[in-house]
Order: sequence, then C-alpha cells, then structure tokens
Amino acid sequence: MENKNLKNMIFVTIGSALQDFSRLIKRIDEIAPILQEEVVVQLGFTKYRPKNAKWFKFAPYNQAREYFKEAKIIIGHASAGPIMHAREFHKPLIIVPRNGSLNEHVDNHQMETANVVENSSETIEVVYDVKDLEKAIERAFQKIEQKLNYGPPASLEGLIACISDFVNRVSQNKGM
Repeated sequence: MENKNLKNMIFVTIGSALQDFSRLIKRIDEIAPILQEEVVVQLGFTKYRPKNAKWFKFAPYNQAREYFKEAKIIIGHASAGPIMHAREFHKPLIIVPRNGSLNEHVDNHQMETANVVENSSETIEVVYDVKDLEKAIERAFQKIEQKLNYGPPASLEGLIACISDFVNRVSQNKGM
C-alpha cells in the first residue's frame, strides 16, 4: 500500500510475531466505519483481513516510520517499536497487549510490559479488553485537543530505573 495522504489517520501496528492477533484487528475493523479518521493496519501474520480499513502485512522500516509520524493516534501491541515511535512523534498511544493465554504470543511478556508502561505517561493508555477500544480512541482524541505530551525525553537514568523495576517485578512474579 502506498503511504500517500496519511494525514488524519489512525495507525494500527501489531508487529511481526508469528501468532495471530485477530482479536484486535477484528475490533478495529468493526469500529472503523464510525471513526472520523482513515484507519491503516499493519497485519503481520494475522489471518483476518479488514474490510473497513486499509491494510498491509509489512512495510520497510522507513515507510513504517512515516505511518507512525503521520498518524494522529497509534494503536499497537506492547512492544518497544510502537512505544518509542509514539514518544518520538508525540502521538497518543493505545497499547493492546498480545495475550499469551489466548495464543497471541509465546508467553505473557506483552501483558507484563503493558502493566509497566500503563501509568508512565498521560498520553499512553492500555486496553486489555478490545471492547474498550472505541472509548480509548475517544480519550486519545481528547488528549490531542488538550495538547498532552510525553513530557521531557527519558533520561538514561530513568530508562535504567524503568528496566530495573520491570526486571524486579517479573522476577517477583515468577518467584525468582
């Protein structure tokens, strides 16, 4: 898919995990007709094909960056890519973590990542149940109107503290 005229777009990205993530893609496809924005979806290996949104499987890195840059709102899996690019381009981010217990990933590390970043910024929102996605999108548009942002860039010390906190939480949860 060409990435021309991407203004006023919601970009949905689910990464390159081999597991299907139809739960998110079906829901965004259901609500796409009522949204005021064009919806563009990066499907990866997910089998479901949206009927109400533009989609592609994968894009070269530079093209993917353009989608992140031009989107009004980013909806993504709980991974470094969507988190970093949303922050870089100051876009509201809705994280829908892949759930290992639903066979959307090999384990629940995305659920753990979502728990860690959930309250890290007023521009990030985590949605665990896709039924809540439409309301999260409405709140993301409100964040745009309020001109909320990510705050100052994360310092190296802050990043190290965040990673340490995450490792400690995971260790405690796994009884290490």
